[in-house]
Amino acid sequence: MKIQVVQTFFRALLLSLVFGVLGGTVIFSEGAKAFVPLSESEVDAAFQTMHPAPRLLMTDEAIAEVRQKIDANPVYAAYYEALLRKGELLRAEEPLQRVLTGIRLLGVSRQAVDRLLTWSFLYRMTGDTEWARRVETEACAIAAFENWHPDHFLDVAEMTLAMA
Repeated sequence: MKIQVVQTFFRALLLSLVFGVLGGTVIFSEGAKAFVPLSESEVDAAFQTMHPAPRLLMTDEAIAEVRQKIDANPVYAAYYEALLRKGELLRAEEPLQRVLTGIRLLGVSRQAVDRLLTWSFLYRMTGDTEWARRVETEACAIAAFENWHPDHFLDVAEMTLAMA
């Protein structure tokens, strides 16, 4: 039970870090409750406000901040070590296959999100290209699926998130 709580905490922490650092760029009109398409000039203006450096998952500055927190806080350090072990265990597994559970691919999609996010984060933290190669292997396997089960939008949405 404690492990699940810690995993949930770190997943929430990591996602908040990722989305906070990336500064999600979903743009809604003032007070609107639905997505409003943007003009080409509005899209160009939005891109001007984004961080200028290319990045994979997080900016270099954000990675440096996370490293400092790991060095300064034993809880962060312990969770980072656990994440490294998890990454190693996942890396030893075969690439995902398109296998429906009942009428859903959602389990596979969620495994893909977990694997690709974990390995991408570890690549950015360590610079070890073995993590990047494993991301590439998994992404190629997923891209080769016949489809991502369009009969259920959540299957496709979560697989798209994984591949993003």
